[in-house]
Amino acid sequence: MTRSASSSQQSLRIEQFLFGYDRGHTLLASSETSSKKLATSLLADTDWDPRIETGTESYLSGRPVAGEKRYALMKTWRAPEMPRPGCVWTHVLLLDDADLSRITQLNSILAMFHKPKEVGEYRDFSEHLELNLSAGSHDIQSINPETIFDLVVRTYFEADKRLVLRSSKDMEAAMLALWSQQWPALRRQFSFRLAPLTGQKPRSKSNFDIEFATPKSKEEREFGPLEHAIISKITNDVAEIFPTHFRRFLWRYGADTESKNGDLVKLAQLYELLFSHESGALDTDQTLSRIVHWYPSQEVAGLLKREIMQPAAAEFSVLPDLDQFEVLQAITSMPNSNALPDPEPVEKSTVQTWITAHPTELAALLSKEASRKGPFAESLFDGITPKKNADFLWDLLKDSEAAFVRASGRSIEHLADSRVNTLSDEALLSLLQESRAKKPSIAKLVQFIIGRNHSGLVEMVADCAPEAVTASVIDGVSASPSKALPDIGETWTEYVRNRPDWIIHYAKNTAKKRSQLLACRYLLNADKRHVPIAVWAERLEETKDDLSSSTALDFQVFLLVQAFHEPSDGSQVLVNDAFDAVYEALLNRNLAWRTENYLTDYLPSIGWYSNWDKCLRLQIAVVALWKGLGLPKRTLQEMTRSERLKEELYALW
Repeated sequence: MTRSASSSQQSLRIEQFLFGYDRGHTLLASSETSSKKLATSLLADTDWDPRIETGTESYLSGRPVAGEKRYALMKTWRAPEMPRPGCVWTHVLLLDDADLSRITQLNSILAMFHKPKEVGEYRDFSEHLELNLSAGSHDIQSINPETIFDLVVRTYFEADKRLVLRSSKDMEAAMLALWSQQWPALRRQFSFRLAPLTGQKPRSKSNFDIEFATPKSKEEREFGPLEHAIISKITNDVAEIFPTHFRRFLWRYGADTESKNGDLVKLAQLYELLFSHESGALDTDQTLSRIVHWYPSQEVAGLLKREIMQPAAAEFSVLPDLDQFEVLQAITSMPNSNALPDPEPVEKSTVQTWITAHPTELAALLSKEASRKGPFAESLFDGITPKKNADFLWDLLKDSEAAFVRASGRSIEHLADSRVNTLSDEALLSLLQESRAKKPSIAKLVQFIIGRNHSGLVEMVADCAPEAVTASVIDGVSASPSKALPDIGETWTEYVRNRPDWIIHYAKNTAKKRSQLLACRYLLNADKRHVPIAVWAERLEETKDDLSSSTALDFQVFLLVQAFHEPSDGSQVLVNDAFDAVYEALLNRNLAWRTENYLTDYLPSIGWYSNWDKCLRLQIAVVALWKGLGLPKRTLQEMTRSERLKEELYALW
């Protein structure tokens, strides 16, 4: 059976018990029919405590009932009218836990306490009582502020559970006012007895959190400015009739703490940090550090943490407007930021604003969030546009490679930058694999990473952008030391060397300089491996001669050798290009010894006596080539500008 009233009712049902003397201290009357077990658990606390100071006529007690979701508020009087000395009357009011939270000012209960009008007349205690919630609150403004201040100090700021207090006629009202300030869970656990104890006849165990002792000296503890401000905040709120903003703060955010007395002090300190900074900006770092230090478990004080980290979702928050970035920035310096829930996701426009306004702080935050999942971390990294925010990303790389990779997302356009050299091979490969970048983007990147030797990276990039890789390798091989080109990693060179079709395609379709064709010669190992003459002939006439004289002559000898070795349609182009220069060098003995021997190995023998005339042998080789290809005699004149040579060639024909 449900005893508590529904939240819509304006009155509460309160069960009552009367304890007193009847051949011993016992239960005399009750509004509950099944009260025997409950009475047994209350019996000891309803009898007079022998430690209580002489002269005390009555006192108020309160404590939760063990094993029950109920709270017992008890008023005890001496009963001199009873035949036996030391007898008492104790009136007990039982409040359900659910109802206890509905009473704004618990002082309103004080008027319900009474003792029997005469011995044996207990009928008034056999019916339940009704507390009207809409009735006016007890006037607590008359409570002495010093009494409240003293009570706050002794309850929340002293370690000894036996409080030393000055006697005060309004102590009961002050205690219930202090109790009213507490949120429901703290109320339900809080226990007290307002009876001064002498310190004699101590019991081994007390049922109460707070008990009183009479003062023995006038020594007062000194409080610092901050501690005094917290005490004053709590004291002033206790004296208020109607709920204040501070009390709403306590009730909202105290609900999921451990609901100890210390939690109320902690929340009061947080309130001061959050709302008492008129002279300067809110110290967000200090506020969050306190929360994390006091509540290291994410579940404890969860509502407070969530509403700080996720203000947009906090419909009934009583927190001030906090700068979201200051909150996030504070997280980066915390050793235990896991005590806080994830912040709410942020808009992309917000991240873009932070990149401009707080680049260093945002980089630190991204570094910390690099390995975290969840909507907030995702929104933070998704808010970065790699191409637009390239400079920010390169600065981020200095802090965290993992954050750089995650922030780069599926775009690699910003990687086409010399600063990519600061990125590790593994991170770069991972980024390229995850980005699913297309060929044009990877092609732009090649020139900046051609010096690396990571095999997996080389394979992935080369297979995705073979033309760009081949061009970069050939440019690197063909570059003179004076040119500011990166050193080519040997892995790239070998990868391209093992794909002759890439090199041939480049030589036939892309080469614009003789140095590039010469590089193709080396990569193809064309002096030993057969390469179709068309590879050289198709681009030869369109390439710019950028070779030094000796190198150019060596290359022209190579072209003549190709023409003589396996004559084909392209041989004429090679001979026309090289004949004059090679013939003149041969005539004037300007060919290097190895180059000359390389050429003469492919020239015809004209007898042991005449073989010394290598110029004649070259002419004979050309005429034989022309005849073998079926070329007309008149085309001989196209290969040389020398009229004498033309005549000699015609004569040999």
